[in-house]
Amino acid sequence: MSGKSGFVSLLGRPNAGKSTLLNRIVGHKLAIVSDKPQTTRTRILGVKNYPDGQIVFVDTPGVHKPTHRMNVRMVDIALESMREVDVLCLVVDAAVRAGPGDRYLLNLLKDVKTPTILALNKVDLIAKPRLLLADEPTGNVDPGLAKRLLRLFLELNRLGTTVLIATHDVELIAQAGMPAMMLEQGELKYAA
Repeated sequence: MSGKSGFVSLLGRPNAGKSTLLNRIVGHKLAIVSDKPQTTRTRILGVKNYPDGQIVFVDTPGVHKPTHRMNVRMVDIALESMREVDVLCLVVDAAVRAGPGDRYLLNLLKDVKTPTILALNKVDLIAKPRLLLADEPTGNVDPGLAKRLLRLFLELNRLGTTVLIATHDVELIAQAGMPAMMLEQGELKYAA
């Protein structure tokens, strides 16, 4: 096979659904799935082939504040993967309220230069309204298409879908007249 390849690390808190996601992506049971935390104790690699390349997914132990030596090693394995991959996929359990563990993980990620995407897992368990997350939706498009995308997002919002747009295009958000928040030094603040 000729093409491109890359590594993606599935990173997140214990029981966020990283192993389940890996199994679904590769199409068969590769990683143990359990409702008990810290079931994954080492890295598990899963390869997904595409016509023009392949992606190696790295399932990691859940990141948490370790209290025992074995847990320290498990968290070290997860954190080492952050430096060894092309993309980080932060898997978050959408059905669980964010807490100190999430802040601990985000604090670990704040200085990471590796491109990071957010995967909201277990969204079928959360009460509606529906949620649409658009990460840099206008990053590589011409201004006309960017405006059309924004109109689409506004219409979806009008119909009852919660739309969360993560972007560096501050002018676009200002044109929308929607509430905006900015991330400054790891803290979310309402934009003026």
